[in-house]
Amino acid sequence: MREALVVLGALLFGCDAGPAHYAAALPTRASLAINVPPASAVKPALFYTMTRELSTSLDADAASSFAMIESALASPPTLQDATHAQWGPFASAGSPVMLALAEERVGAADYDFFLGGKAAGAPDSEFTGLLGGKAHWVDATHGSGELEMNFSAMNALDPAKNPATGAIAFVHDNTGDPRTVAVHFADFLDGTPGATPANATYQYAEYADASGSLQFGQRTNFDNDPRGILEDVMLLSRWSSTGAGRADVIAQNGSLPAGFVVHATECWDATTARVYYTEDVDPTKTEGSLSACALPAP
Repeated sequence: MREALVVLGALLFGCDAGPAHYAAALPTRASLAINVPPASAVKPALFYTMTRELSTSLDADAASSFAMIESALASPPTLQDATHAQWGPFASAGSPVMLALAEERVGAADYDFFLGGKAAGAPDSEFTGLLGGKAHWVDATHGSGELEMNFSAMNALDPAKNPATGAIAFVHDNTGDPRTVAVHFADFLDGTPGATPANATYQYAEYADASGSLQFGQRTNFDNDPRGILEDVMLLSRWSSTGAGRADVIAQNGSLPAGFVVHATECWDATTARVYYTEDVDPTKTEGSLSACALPAP
């Protein structure tokens, strides 16, 4: 984990209440949410569907961290002073794990936070970092920061409840327009037997008018090669305030011919139905008209 995930004991000090925005500074589900317009078409566009499924998956991956943070914040701090706050230790629901959330004020509006876990009954020296990061507080609904989730540590403590391993890091900022979220997966496995570790980066932007974009790059078996060779794939999906959008995909390397780059574009209307598709691998698959696209090429 990052340097924010220091030994828990270094943060657990203080006894007198003091002014600080400890709870308000922490990241929330809303600050990290990836919002893609819902589909209303009977058969949504292919790349739209991929984008929507990705957003749902990213939100689900972050959910476990917020469940733990929200459990901690359901009660007043156990300890608090002008520079530190602590919640817990407390039992993790349905799990033989004890949790503690600690936060340190490191500047006028800047905080480091840490959520540690240990086996029930183990000494406090056994606390290990499950998630942590940095937060910059602006007001009750605005801020920025970083959050890293250590799924391998969660798995080590309770593999039945937490089958995933690897790490996911978020960088978020809702102080401007657009609101942005960057997500990075490092050797992430969701617990599915035989799955390939995910190493991918996602960039999300959401504007005040509800238009937005989601871009990702990852190594995946784009051409379904039976040998499982991975290609470098990048997808940029964008949508307008009406929900009409466009996705542009590039794939190369892996089992594709040397120097060969695949390009594909798909557009959809406000109902998410396909209105245009083309690819340079097989131009006969072109559907619709480019003029029907709500957005120009990136």
